[in-house]
Amino acid sequence: MLAALLIGAATLTTPGHGFAPGHNVAATDRVLESCGLLERYYARFGPGAVR
Repeated sequence: MLAALLIGAATLTTPGHGFAPGHNVAATDRVLESCGLLERYYARFGPGAVR
């Protein structure tokens, strides 16, 4: 998901982003949930999606 990489890069360039070295799953989930990307992804490609 190129969009998720772009959101991650934009988040990490924002001063005070709140991430520390290492992988913080909860913080990553908060960022992805706040932008609506996952909702749109699952609406398009998830179970029951109309194709």
